[in-house]
Amino acid sequence: MGRFFVEEQVAGGEVILEAGQPGVGLCLIASGAVRVMGPPRKARRSMLLGEGDHLGEAALVRQAEPFTAIAESPVRLLRLPTAHSASLLTRAAHLRPSVLLALASRRLALSQDWEWRGAEEAIHLVTRRSKTVLALSLILPSVIALLSLSALAMMLLWQDASAILPLPLAGLGVALLSGGWAVWDWLNDLFLATNQRLIVIERLPLIYEDRTEAPLRTLLSVEVDSSAIKHWLGFGSVVARTFTRPVILPDVPEPYRLAQWIEALGDQLRVRQERMQRAEIESAIGQRLDPSPSESDAAGHAAAGGKSGQKGLGMRVEIGDRIIYRKDAYFLVNDLAMPLAVLVMGGVLLVLQASGSLPFAGWIPWLVAGALLAAGLGWGAYEVIDWANDLYMVTPDQIIALHRTPLGREDRRAASLGNILSLEYDRPGLMARLMNFGNVVVTVGNVSFVFDRVHDPVGVQEDIYRRMETHRARREQKDRQTRGEEIAEWLDAYHHVTQKKPNPRGGRE
Repeated sequence: MGRFFVEEQVAGGEVILEAGQPGVGLCLIASGAVRVMGPPRKARRSMLLGEGDHLGEAALVRQAEPFTAIAESPVRLLRLPTAHSASLLTRAAHLRPSVLLALASRRLALSQDWEWRGAEEAIHLVTRRSKTVLALSLILPSVIALLSLSALAMMLLWQDASAILPLPLAGLGVALLSGGWAVWDWLNDLFLATNQRLIVIERLPLIYEDRTEAPLRTLLSVEVDSSAIKHWLGFGSVVARTFTRPVILPDVPEPYRLAQWIEALGDQLRVRQERMQRAEIESAIGQRLDPSPSESDAAGHAAAGGKSGQKGLGMRVEIGDRIIYRKDAYFLVNDLAMPLAVLVMGGVLLVLQASGSLPFAGWIPWLVAGALLAAGLGWGAYEVIDWANDLYMVTPDQIIALHRTPLGREDRRAASLGNILSLEYDRPGLMARLMNFGNVVVTVGNVSFVFDRVHDPVGVQEDIYRRMETHRARREQKDRQTRGEEIAEWLDAYHHVTQKKPNPRGGRE
């Protein structure tokens, strides 16, 4: 089919696809950037696609275009005309599930606000557990509902059965609640792959939330774990192995197709990195030949500053280029409950003694009241200092966990952002969901750093991820520049040697 693709040049700002209009054919992005938006044109509900990505899949299945695509910059497209696009799946029917999965993934990706997604991060894959798994989980509620309805119908025929009528009604209620819970639980679990990372979101309604992710660059292999029955039913688990624990997409439909897709995203990331490396080497050689300062260097120096700010009652503070987190204030309030109770007891005793309402005379009630007040104040001050002393920090190069007790020891642990292999968070329990606190687990080698009971664990995880990716990009850019300078040194030395080498006729070349 390659000979049927037509090369097109699209100017920045030009509409490539319009939602609701007939498709223009499958388009491959050869260069440039394209912003894809769903029907509601919200900034968060758009994705930026780049070189190697594709759009216009709706033409392959003869559907109206569900998305709007606008060129973000001058774009070079390879377009398969509509006539050939419509006949492609006729010739290659095995591609239809992949096309339908791509369309469903993009619809789901553009239907929600993914606050953790970066500005240049495109979601390519969104899926849930197989619908067969949902159907299996609904068997028991369906059986209970069927038996309850049968019993209810029989009781309506018996005039003297009103006394036991609540039993089938209760069974029907249990069936509806359990079935609704199964559907809700199925909808809450999502598995995503972007152009940068693999993400597993598992939520137990009102009880638990967990998000595990791994950068695509850390993937070692992608495997499928399935049994004969699961294979026959069309689902299985995709296991993406990393340097540490595997990332598992359990019981997903078309597992072999998903595994190939994830591998392709990893390969695409490596190709982008190789092209960036080549561009950096060429830039370094160009700088050697023409050492005038480049715009990127000036922009890099201009963007080196940091910002300061504070959010959430001191639970997240930005000082320069450092982000500092504390435990959620809920735990401070919880720890202050007993000291406050002691203070109240001391205050009440003091008021009662001052008013003469106590049957005791002398200095002992005053002493007890004063002791209670002093103990409450001291205890409360200790809890506040203890809460404030436990800090978690993210710098441009490190993550730091600092634990100090007011009158005891200090424990400080640090690790380089470049050594982070995976991130995950969990919000265990209903209170954690309501108050928005949880734990963020950072895996560094065989060691786990836990940001314990921090406020907004999703935001903390994203802060670490963005710092980690910025640190990685800066380090890789420096390595590429160093390699480019080394190559330039070799070329310079080669040129110098060849200029000095005498030729056979005498003289110098």
